[in-house]
Amino acid sequence: MLSGVSSPPGHAVSSQDECLKHVKQDEQKRAERGSGTMSEWRGVSTQFLCRFSEALRGHAFTRAPESADVTRRRGSVHSQHLESFEGRASYSQEIAGKRDDSGGCSGVPDGGDPPIFPGGKNGAAIDPGRSATPLEEVTTTEACEQFVRPLCAKGCGYADTVAVEGEIGKATVFISHAWRYRILDVLEQLVSFGNAHPDTYFWIDFVILDQNSTQELPLGFWTNAFTDAIQEIGHTLLVLSPWDDPIPLTRAWCLFEMYSTMRSGVKLSIALPDAERGRLRAAVEHNPTALTDTMVQVQAERATSADPQDRDRIFKAIMSLEGGFHELNVRVKALLRTWVLDEIQGFVRTDELALAAISGFAPARAREARLEFARWCDCAGEVLAANGRHTEALGMHEKALEHYTDCHQALETKERPSTAPTLNRIGRALRNSGDYRGALQRFQEALNEHDRTVGLEHPEAAQLYHEIGVVLKREGNKEGALSHLRKSLEIKAATLEPTDPSIATTREAMGKLLKKMGQLDAAHTVLSGCLEVLLDAHGSQHPETAACHNAVGEVLSEQGEHRAALEHFNACLAVREEVYGVDHPRTINCLTNIGLSLLADGDAERAVNVQTRCLQVRVAQLGEDHPDTVKSQKYLSEAIAAVETARDAAQVAGPNNG
Repeated sequence: MLSGVSSPPGHAVSSQDECLKHVKQDEQKRAERGSGTMSEWRGVSTQFLCRFSEALRGHAFTRAPESADVTRRRGSVHSQHLESFEGRASYSQEIAGKRDDSGGCSGVPDGGDPPIFPGGKNGAAIDPGRSATPLEEVTTTEACEQFVRPLCAKGCGYADTVAVEGEIGKATVFISHAWRYRILDVLEQLVSFGNAHPDTYFWIDFVILDQNSTQELPLGFWTNAFTDAIQEIGHTLLVLSPWDDPIPLTRAWCLFEMYSTMRSGVKLSIALPDAERGRLRAAVEHNPTALTDTMVQVQAERATSADPQDRDRIFKAIMSLEGGFHELNVRVKALLRTWVLDEIQGFVRTDELALAAISGFAPARAREARLEFARWCDCAGEVLAANGRHTEALGMHEKALEHYTDCHQALETKERPSTAPTLNRIGRALRNSGDYRGALQRFQEALNEHDRTVGLEHPEAAQLYHEIGVVLKREGNKEGALSHLRKSLEIKAATLEPTDPSIATTREAMGKLLKKMGQLDAAHTVLSGCLEVLLDAHGSQHPETAACHNAVGEVLSEQGEHRAALEHFNACLAVREEVYGVDHPRTINCLTNIGLSLLADGDAERAVNVQTRCLQVRVAQLGEDHPDTVKSQKYLSEAIAAVETARDAAQVAGPNNG
């Protein structure tokens, strides 16, 4: 239930004449501008939204039986939203010819608070052809059709009808949302945002615009009005849900609002319903790669519209942006990724505080609480590591290991559960942080744990041999690396299906090692075969496929095929920017390779730009002494030297000797 503010004494916009006066003024401004938009965009306060929520609670909502059947069939908590009114253009078409013109704006008495539910139908008989619908399931579309629209005469928006003094002001945030959302989810997020940001006024279409006359507005109004509103208001708040497949990224009109935000260069923020936090935690506990999977799945190009022409126009506009859909996906996914990672770390902090209460628990209960916390730390660490936050991931895994070790101390050695998975994760975090010696130590400890519990002829032990081989390769111990990678492949071949992607991943590492040993043809053959397997197993947008593209590109670059190498590097970069973000270490690794190929292909100036970007990110993330930072400094120096050499040669040649 929404709460937090109460209605002070004030005066509503109480008469139809006053309501229409506001609208006439806006129409006059539109005419003066000649753009079909309003020169001053008005929004509603947090207090107004709280009262609106209470008003909705006093209304009896209904739904046709077939709609309820569809809802039940969809099953998912977020699949309950009906398919009707797909976007604003189709919403206009749906209500055309249906509106009730029998009444004017509902007035309220002068002075005092307005009624919470003006003109309501509370207690009215339900149409026998429809069934009652709990407010918790009511979509924005249903709330608008059954509650908002009947209360407003043509020319009046709902806010103009019922707002009291102070509840309408100059809009500071433009709200982009999907009409299929449950209305309470939207309102709860906006109230939460408003409580955190006082003096916010929200421009929300379903309470600001007259919902009885939207069908009379041409397409040009929506495109021009939204673009103008977003630019003048200066801040777009995108309501996203569900977190793992946000509806706005599937709706063409929501994409248009994102496009307008990006084109105007204004701030873009996101808000997610509280229920999504629980869904996020459950998803990560079940599958720590859930965030990566989501970054692969979410693609704005999948968006649809009830009117194909609207969709085509919107897609054309988005593709006219620099970067097009790719840039839009990168921007939205970056915001979503930040929200997810912040929430995950918040879960750990909350759980850690809760552990303080276990002193009063029975020993068995306290032990179980600590083990559950350790498991969650391991999950959180995996997600952080996959998104390039290796230092934070290391802290999570070390915290998990500490609790596991303490809880297992009382057990006999042979009865203690294996800590090998956590030791493996610590080793990977140390490796990715540049501590190769520390990583090898943890990997060896993990192998010892496997030897104690399940033996070394096990797929997880095989993966540890793989990890050790990768570290030895980075240290320059090629023979040691080759030995461990062969051991890994031998065990995997004996314990896994031939098409298992894990085998392709180790073969990829083998191919990289062959490249480093100068066996380029053999490396190209191995890596090309791996790429085919991964494309078949994961598709072109998966990060493991991207990694193999990067490896193939490195071999081609060594063979002097720089143009072909760039094709593979760019394929890798496109995936990594969307899945991991533009500053992720894996993204920067790929960008570094692009810079090297550009330089080798004679484009030194572009190489300087690329390597400058890589060095800036690595210094900020890893420090000046990290091996990868030192490499970036070297690559940038080489690119700068090539530019200077080219300029000197041009000056010597002179204008008539080129």
